[in-house]
Amino acid sequence: MTIQHAPRTTARDLVRRTVATQVQRLQREYLPSGTRTVPTSWAAATLATLRRPDGTAGASLAIWNIVLSDLPDELVGRDDQPSDAERAVRLAVVLYAVHQHSRTVPMHIPDRPFGQSVRDLAARRGSPTEPDPGVLRRFQRAATADAWERRSDALHAIVQLLRSEQIPMDYADFAVDLYRLQRSSERNSVLLRWARGMRGATGVTSEPGSDGLPGFDTEADPSSDS
Repeated sequence: MTIQHAPRTTARDLVRRTVATQVQRLQREYLPSGTRTVPTSWAAATLATLRRPDGTAGASLAIWNIVLSDLPDELVGRDDQPSDAERAVRLAVVLYAVHQHSRTVPMHIPDRPFGQSVRDLAARRGSPTEPDPGVLRRFQRAATADAWERRSDALHAIVQLLRSEQIPMDYADFAVDLYRLQRSSERNSVLLRWARGMRGATGVTSEPGSDGLPGFDTEADPSSDS
Protein backbone atom coordinates (compact mmCIF):
# COMPACT_ATOMS: atom_id res chain seq x y z
CA MET A 1 0.00 0.00 0.00
CA THR A 2 1.33 3.43 -0.96
CA ILE A 3 1.53 5.90 1.92
CA GLN A 4 0.39 9.38 0.98
CA HIS A 5 2.43 12.08 2.69
CA ALA A 6 0.84 15.47 3.30
CA PRO A 7 2.53 18.31 1.40
CA ARG A 8 5.13 20.10 3.49
CA THR A 9 3.96 23.46 4.82
CA THR A 10 6.53 26.09 3.90
CA ALA A 11 7.30 29.42 5.54
CA ARG A 12 5.64 31.10 2.56
CA ASP A 13 2.46 29.12 3.22
CA LEU A 14 2.48 30.18 6.86
CA VAL A 15 3.08 33.84 6.00
CA ARG A 16 0.22 33.78 3.51
CA ARG A 17 -2.12 32.01 5.91
CA THR A 18 -1.29 34.31 8.82
CA VAL A 19 -1.90 37.52 6.91
CA ALA A 20 -5.02 36.15 5.23
CA THR A 21 -6.47 35.24 8.63
CA GLN A 22 -5.64 38.59 10.24
CA VAL A 23 -6.71 40.78 7.36
CA GLN A 24 -9.91 38.89 6.58
CA ARG A 25 -11.04 39.13 10.20
CA LEU A 26 -10.20 42.84 10.39
CA GLN A 27 -11.99 43.51 7.11
CA ARG A 28 -15.04 41.47 8.09
CA GLU A 29 -15.44 43.37 11.37
CA TYR A 30 -14.58 46.78 9.92
CA LEU A 31 -16.93 46.84 6.92
CA PRO A 32 -20.72 47.21 7.22
CA SER A 33 -22.45 43.86 7.59
CA GLY A 34 -26.15 43.15 7.96
CA THR A 35 -27.63 45.59 10.46
CA ARG A 36 -24.19 46.74 11.61
CA THR A 37 -23.26 49.98 9.81
CA VAL A 38 -20.09 50.85 11.73
CA PRO A 39 -16.93 48.89 12.54
CA THR A 40 -16.82 46.77 15.66
CA SER A 41 -14.91 48.39 18.51
CA TRP A 42 -12.19 45.74 18.21
CA ALA A 43 -11.63 46.32 14.48
CA ALA A 44 -11.65 50.11 14.80
CA ALA A 45 -9.18 50.05 17.68
CA THR A 46 -6.89 47.47 16.05
CA LEU A 47 -6.68 49.30 12.73
CA ALA A 48 -6.07 52.60 14.55
CA THR A 49 -3.20 51.01 16.47
CA LEU A 50 -1.68 49.56 13.29
CA ARG A 51 -1.76 53.00 11.65
CA ARG A 52 0.13 54.68 14.48
CA PRO A 53 3.62 55.89 13.50
CA ASP A 54 6.43 53.90 15.07
CA GLY A 55 7.74 57.02 16.76
CA THR A 56 4.55 57.38 18.80
CA ALA A 57 4.95 56.31 22.42
CA GLY A 58 4.19 52.61 22.76
CA ALA A 59 3.26 52.20 19.09
CA SER A 60 5.94 49.67 18.18
CA LEU A 61 5.13 47.38 21.11
CA ALA A 62 1.38 47.60 20.44
CA ILE A 63 1.83 46.78 16.77
CA TRP A 64 4.11 43.83 17.50
CA ASN A 65 1.54 42.51 20.01
CA ILE A 66 -1.06 42.45 17.22
CA VAL A 67 1.30 40.91 14.66
CA LEU A 68 2.64 38.22 16.98
CA SER A 69 -0.78 37.21 18.32
CA ASP A 70 -1.47 34.89 15.35
CA LEU A 71 2.08 34.16 14.23
CA PRO A 72 3.00 30.44 14.15
CA ASP A 73 5.97 29.48 16.28
CA GLU A 74 7.91 28.50 13.14
CA LEU A 75 7.95 32.15 12.01
CA VAL A 76 8.94 33.74 15.31
CA GLY A 77 12.50 35.10 15.43
CA ARG A 78 15.10 33.66 17.77
CA ASP A 79 17.33 36.69 18.37
CA ASP A 80 17.12 40.46 18.92
CA GLN A 81 16.09 41.19 15.32
CA PRO A 82 12.75 40.45 13.63
CA SER A 83 12.72 37.38 11.43
CA ASP A 84 12.04 37.82 7.71
CA ALA A 85 8.53 36.48 8.27
CA GLU A 86 7.83 38.77 11.23
CA ARG A 87 8.97 41.79 9.23
CA ALA A 88 6.84 40.81 6.22
CA VAL A 89 3.68 40.10 8.21
CA ARG A 90 4.02 43.32 10.17
CA LEU A 91 4.42 45.52 7.10
CA ALA A 92 1.57 43.79 5.27
CA VAL A 93 -0.98 44.26 8.07
CA VAL A 94 0.16 47.83 8.76
CA LEU A 95 -0.27 48.76 5.10
CA TYR A 96 -3.66 47.07 5.02
CA ALA A 97 -4.72 49.23 7.99
CA VAL A 98 -3.64 52.34 6.05
CA HIS A 99 -5.40 51.13 2.89
CA GLN A 100 -8.72 50.27 4.55
CA HIS A 101 -8.97 53.41 6.71
CA SER A 102 -12.37 55.15 6.22
CA ARG A 103 -13.21 52.94 3.25
CA THR A 104 -16.54 51.10 3.18
CA VAL A 105 -15.54 48.62 0.46
CA PRO A 106 -12.91 45.89 0.84
CA MET A 107 -9.32 46.90 0.13
CA HIS A 108 -8.13 43.30 0.46
CA ILE A 109 -9.29 41.23 -2.52
CA PRO A 110 -7.77 37.78 -3.23
CA ASP A 111 -6.01 37.25 -6.54
CA ARG A 112 -5.22 40.95 -7.06
CA PRO A 113 -1.39 41.00 -7.25
CA PHE A 114 0.48 44.13 -6.21
CA GLY A 115 1.84 44.85 -9.69
CA GLN A 116 -1.61 44.68 -11.24
CA SER A 117 -3.06 47.06 -8.66
CA VAL A 118 -0.25 49.57 -9.20
CA ARG A 119 -0.73 49.30 -12.97
CA ASP A 120 -4.42 50.15 -12.49
CA LEU A 121 -3.43 53.05 -10.23
CA ALA A 122 -0.99 54.48 -12.78
CA ALA A 123 -3.61 54.21 -15.53
CA ARG A 124 -6.34 55.80 -13.43
CA ARG A 125 -4.18 58.75 -12.37
CA GLY A 126 -2.89 59.11 -15.91
CA SER A 127 -4.32 57.06 -18.75
CA PRO A 128 -3.93 53.52 -20.12
CA THR A 129 -1.53 54.83 -22.78
CA GLU A 130 0.20 57.44 -20.57
CA PRO A 131 0.40 56.10 -17.00
CA ASP A 132 1.05 58.59 -14.22
CA PRO A 133 4.85 59.07 -13.99
CA GLY A 134 4.71 59.80 -10.26
CA VAL A 135 3.20 56.38 -9.59
CA LEU A 136 5.84 54.72 -11.77
CA ARG A 137 8.63 56.48 -9.89
CA ARG A 138 7.24 55.39 -6.54
CA PHE A 139 6.94 51.85 -7.86
CA GLN A 140 10.54 51.95 -9.05
CA ARG A 141 11.70 53.24 -5.68
CA ALA A 142 9.89 50.42 -3.86
CA ALA A 143 11.34 47.81 -6.21
CA THR A 144 14.95 48.98 -6.09
CA ALA A 145 15.25 50.17 -2.47
CA ASP A 146 18.43 48.91 -0.82
CA ALA A 147 17.09 49.02 2.74
CA TRP A 148 13.91 47.72 4.38
CA GLU A 149 12.98 51.12 5.80
CA ARG A 150 13.25 52.79 2.39
CA ARG A 151 11.17 50.09 0.75
CA SER A 152 8.57 50.39 3.52
CA ASP A 153 8.34 54.16 3.04
CA ALA A 154 7.94 53.79 -0.73
CA LEU A 155 5.26 51.13 -0.35
CA HIS A 156 3.43 53.27 2.20
CA ALA A 157 3.28 56.10 -0.33
CA ILE A 158 1.88 53.76 -2.99
CA VAL A 159 -0.74 52.34 -0.63
CA GLN A 160 -1.89 55.86 0.25
CA LEU A 161 -2.54 56.44 -3.46
CA LEU A 162 -4.29 53.07 -3.84
CA ARG A 163 -6.51 54.05 -0.93
CA SER A 164 -7.35 57.42 -2.47
CA GLU A 165 -8.45 55.67 -5.68
CA GLN A 166 -10.09 52.75 -3.80
CA ILE A 167 -8.04 50.17 -5.71
CA PRO A 168 -7.70 46.93 -3.70
CA MET A 169 -5.00 44.28 -3.67
CA ASP A 170 -4.30 40.84 -2.20
CA TYR A 171 -2.48 41.39 1.10
CA ALA A 172 -1.79 37.71 1.77
CA ASP A 173 -0.08 37.43 -1.61
CA PHE A 174 1.71 40.74 -0.99
CA ALA A 175 3.05 39.49 2.36
CA VAL A 176 4.68 36.54 0.60
CA ASP A 177 6.32 38.99 -1.82
CA LEU A 178 7.65 40.99 1.15
CA TYR A 179 9.00 37.82 2.73
CA ARG A 180 10.74 36.70 -0.45
CA LEU A 181 12.23 40.15 -1.15
CA GLN A 182 14.39 39.75 1.96
CA ARG A 183 15.97 36.61 0.59
CA SER A 184 18.67 37.34 -1.98
CA SER A 185 17.99 34.14 -3.92
CA GLU A 186 14.33 35.10 -4.45
CA ARG A 187 14.43 38.87 -4.80
CA ASN A 188 14.72 38.99 -8.58
CA SER A 189 11.85 36.54 -8.97
CA VAL A 190 9.58 38.88 -7.00
CA LEU A 191 10.67 41.90 -9.03
CA LEU A 192 10.02 39.99 -12.25
CA ARG A 193 6.54 39.15 -10.97
CA TRP A 194 5.89 42.81 -10.13
CA ALA A 195 7.17 43.88 -13.55
CA ARG A 196 4.89 41.39 -15.29
CA GLY A 197 1.97 42.75 -13.30
CA MET A 198 2.89 46.24 -14.48
CA ARG A 199 3.36 45.12 -18.09
CA GLY A 200 2.09 47.73 -20.48
CA ALA A 201 2.88 50.67 -18.22
CA THR A 202 5.47 52.96 -19.83
CA GLY A 203 8.86 52.62 -18.13
CA VAL A 204 8.28 49.12 -16.76
CA THR A 205 9.01 46.03 -18.83
CA SER A 206 9.94 42.42 -18.20
CA GLU A 207 13.39 43.04 -19.68
CA PRO A 208 16.39 43.59 -17.38
CA GLY A 209 17.20 47.18 -16.44
CA SER A 210 20.66 48.72 -16.34
CA ASP A 211 21.29 47.09 -12.96
CA GLY A 212 20.29 43.63 -14.21
CA LEU A 213 17.04 43.62 -12.27
CA PRO A 214 13.96 42.73 -14.31
CA GLY A 215 11.88 45.63 -15.43
CA PHE A 216 13.54 48.46 -13.50
CA ASP A 217 16.12 50.98 -14.63
CA THR A 218 17.87 52.25 -11.50
CA GLU A 219 19.87 54.77 -13.50
CA ALA A 220 16.66 56.78 -13.85
CA ASP A 221 16.34 59.57 -11.30
CA PRO A 222 13.74 58.40 -8.74
CA SER A 223 13.94 61.55 -6.59
CA SER A 224 11.18 63.53 -8.31
CA ASP A 225 7.54 62.72 -7.61
CA SER A 226 5.77 65.12 -9.93
